[in-house]
Amino acid sequence: MAILSVIPFVLLFPFFLPDQASRATLPTKADIVGEPVQRAEIQKAGFWTDARTSLMWAAADSGSGVTVSQAHSYCKKLSLGGFADWRLPQIDQLQALFGGEPDERGFRVVAPLKLTGWSWSASAGNEPAENWSLDLGDGARASVAAGDAGLNRALCVRTAGNPPR
Repeated sequence: MAILSVIPFVLLFPFFLPDQASRATLPTKADIVGEPVQRAEIQKAGFWTDARTSLMWAAADSGSGVTVSQAHSYCKKLSLGGFADWRLPQIDQLQALFGGEPDERGFRVVAPLKLTGWSWSASAGNEPAENWSLDLGDGARASVAAGDAGLNRALCVRTAGNPPR
């Protein structure tokens, strides 16, 4: 009965129906970062700079499970683009990468970074000897034992305005 009462309304007032041009669209990676970036360009350069945060991100994580201590060491030893001041990000910095459409591996990041697992942060977790880790597939945070290598990777960051060391 309710459907029948809607039909005359639609026939009399068709301008209330949404058309293709008026539909809202979700932002794309290009909308979020301001300009399109290609995965091949990022991988060749070895890093991506987020214009919104002035943070420079390594184009790929460590590629295998590491403890938080190993993650810190990995970033400290990293040298990309003439820069050697890489570090683990804070959890909120990692969280700012989450968004956009899932890539071929299911990670939802605003830049075409190569990710292979959860990402460690330098932020202390809920308990002593824990750090926050982030799943960039669904945006979930977890307070993880610092000695757990498992799925956790090192995704390194640096402040873009700092001169090379």
